[in-house]
Amino acid sequence: MDNNNLAKLLIDDFGGDSNLIEVINCMTRVRVKVRDDSKVDYEKIKTREGVMGVVSGDQIQVVLGPGKSEKVAKAMAEISNTKLSEEIGKSEGQTYETDKERLERTTKENKEAYKSKQKQSGFKKFTAAIASIFVPLIPAFVGAGLIGGIASVLSNMLTAGTISGDNVTNLIQVLNVMKGGLYAYLNIFIGINAAKVFGANEGLGGVVGGMVYLAGMNPDMPINNIFLGTPLAAGQGGVIGVLISVYLLSKIENALHRVIPDSFDIILVPMLSLLAGDF
Repeated sequence: MDNNNLAKLLIDDFGGDSNLIEVINCMTRVRVKVRDDSKVDYEKIKTREGVMGVVSGDQIQVVLGPGKSEKVAKAMAEISNTKLSEEIGKSEGQTYETDKERLERTTKENKEAYKSKQKQSGFKKFTAAIASIFVPLIPAFVGAGLIGGIASVLSNMLTAGTISGDNVTNLIQVLNVMKGGLYAYLNIFIGINAAKVFGANEGLGGVVGGMVYLAGMNPDMPINNIFLGTPLAAGQGGVIGVLISVYLLSKIENALHRVIPDSFDIILVPMLSLLAGDF
């Protein structure tokens, strides 16, 4: 709708020229002070094309969006011969904050919050990273733990002879399988979450976590620990090892992204990242 036409319609909706005291232009809305609020047709204002919302109060606010609010406010003031203000001033001892002032204040607060965050101690950053890795797994721990508890109770009852039957035995096995879905492959989940936090590829993080289980190793020809010289065992290093490995992976991967050409990036970066990170 043409801004002048919208301004004329809004003036009528506000009760006509005589009911307007002041029209105030803000960044995203037109604020209007009226003599008699009962003459304002809020429902009609809401239905006008271009109006995104209406807020009632000492000043009625018509939300129009940036740019449009300024043009409509000026048109309303000119057509109705009403005072036009660019900012909210003091009225009956009150001070109102304009959209521009609110935006500037919010921006300042966000900058201060960001600076404060940057000044956090290394320990706070470390604990925040650890929380981001493990907090998403809490529902899984709760669910798997309860299922494991139920399986344990049923198993004890089966041993004591309180309950019996093949169906109960099968149910216990199913519950243990469900519980094992988390605990048997916990390091993979941790590797994926750690990759999110450290800025590495999540799939690569999961691979690093899965390597702890030594799935491809021949038991008859075990890989020796480079520090101790003894054969590696599945799960050795545990959660701490996964966290350290994924952190190193993130540094290596990001460094490779910067130096490897785009045409070879998708092929070489994952392979080299895993090789360098694991060794």
